[in-house]
Amino acid sequence: MATFTEEQIAQLAPDASSLKAGRDLANEKKWPALHHNHRVIWGLAQGSGSQPYRTQVDQGSLGYSCSCPSRKFPCKHALGLLFIFARRPDLFQQSNAEPEWVEKWMNTREEKVEKAKVERLHPAIKDVKSKAKREAVRLELVKAGAAELELLLRDVLRSGLLNLPTRGNGFFEQAAARMVDQQANGLAQMLRQFTKINYSTGNAWHSEAMEQMVQLWQVLQAFKRIDELPELLQEDVRSLLGWSPKQEEILADEQALSVADQWLVVGKHSSVENNITVARLYLWGCKTGRSALLLDFIAPGTAPKYLFAPGMVLEVTLAFFPSQRPFRAILKSETKTHNELPETRQEIADWPAAQAALAKDLSQYPWVESSLYFVQSLQLIHVEERWYLADTNQALMPLHPEFSEQQRWLLLAITGGHACPTAVLRKRDAVVPLGVLVKEGYKSI
Repeated sequence: MATFTEEQIAQLAPDASSLKAGRDLANEKKWPALHHNHRVIWGLAQGSGSQPYRTQVDQGSLGYSCSCPSRKFPCKHALGLLFIFARRPDLFQQSNAEPEWVEKWMNTREEKVEKAKVERLHPAIKDVKSKAKREAVRLELVKAGAAELELLLRDVLRSGLLNLPTRGNGFFEQAAARMVDQQANGLAQMLRQFTKINYSTGNAWHSEAMEQMVQLWQVLQAFKRIDELPELLQEDVRSLLGWSPKQEEILADEQALSVADQWLVVGKHSSVENNITVARLYLWGCKTGRSALLLDFIAPGTAPKYLFAPGMVLEVTLAFFPSQRPFRAILKSETKTHNELPETRQEIADWPAAQAALAKDLSQYPWVESSLYFVQSLQLIHVEERWYLADTNQALMPLHPEFSEQQRWLLLAITGGHACPTAVLRKRDAVVPLGVLVKEGYKSI
């Protein structure tokens, strides 16, 4: 039987109003029937109509279905059902026999999983000629866009980097739009990073702008010589240009890196890009010590693909996108979720070990933006008006500016100021704590 905490369930709520409504529904008196078995939780929620709403949650993937008309994902009834299950699982009658509406829904989900497995083993024959033609046309467009961008960067450097603030965000937005036209979305995203730099804080922006300029230049030069690069590095360059393989291609590829582990969800961040919500789930392999990133692109009015919260442990096999430094992944096998961490875990010993891991990453993939580490023992300390995380040898790593004052106080409250195993996301020369492991379990920040 899967176990969830109320804190984890709260993190699944799409907004504050849904969370409040879900908590209000976490009252067994509002549920005439509550049942569960090894694969599904279900119940009947009394609503304003004559017929109760039928609500069910897959215990493995946390996928849900409800007969209510809500367009929020998950709906308040699914949240309420999970809250009750987390608080009082004894209220749920164990039932091996499922009502028709539950059995049909779960069987359909399992049939889709089996169908996907068959399709991976026996992929349909594609129209190779038309695909090759499309790829060739896109390649020529991207080549033209890359050449155009190289000229633009040369012009920027000739006029002097100090003149960068005077160009304004419109300059880079226009250049980014041009790259989109040339089907080089990755280059467009890198150009938009210049619009996020704060040019008004003294000279602090100089190094950030130069680093972004160098990374963009490296991508362009690597693309010009892509045929000379190792195969996996070629895949990395294509991905940076916005040319990633499709997920079904990765699942069908027998050579793709696959890793089975107990993956701890250490962090979840969401942002809105072009009206699409991009959810980033950071995972740490407890047995392998590997890190992984699950990306979920959620269009308005659609349900998220991954309903996992920090602190959950996923027993699953991940398939990684081809890369010199495999990080982004997708689910390959059926997922079992629980909260029990294995007694022995692979963790980073200290900051020097993390630095060595970063150096290895950079030697394989020079465009590393962030690295995920789970360090054995870190303590939040304040030194000369700056906040740091100190390891067991008192080596220090500064906190990234995006880690807010409120989050600092939350981290101190959770840990009591003591050293704890900590998951961190390293960005440039600073870190963002994602969560800590305390007696009560893993707590996200």
